[in-house]
Amino acid sequence: MISKRVPVVPDLGLHISYTLHISSHTNLILFCVSQLRKEQVESVNVGGTNNVINVCVEKGITRLVYTSTINVTFAGKPIEEGDEDSLPCVPLDMHIDHYSRTKSISDQMVLTANGRSLKGKRP
Repeated sequence: MISKRVPVVPDLGLHISYTLHISSHTNLILFCVSQLRKEQVESVNVGGTNNVINVCVEKGITRLVYTSTINVTFAGKPIEEGDEDSLPCVPLDMHIDHYSRTKSISDQMVLTANGRSLKGKRP
């Protein structure tokens, strides 16, 4: 635990059962996880992101801060004066590796979930 007000839940995205640790008073999840091991990269980067999005919906958590990677927009060519608002995502079939592809998929999942109706009610 970082402080009494900021609980840390390890492996939140990996095991949906960890959602029991998420308080009804939680109003933000900072999701900064990724996996480079080939055998786990998809389950962590895509499956974990899906789990966290579902936790937000179920618990009524309105803020999710998701960490991405430059690989979502980097296709092997130098980027000059680009930012996340102006650069297009690399097409899924053109990513340099599976890690980059899974991060791109999870980025799109988070963007699609933005504004989604929440089941959990907040006072």
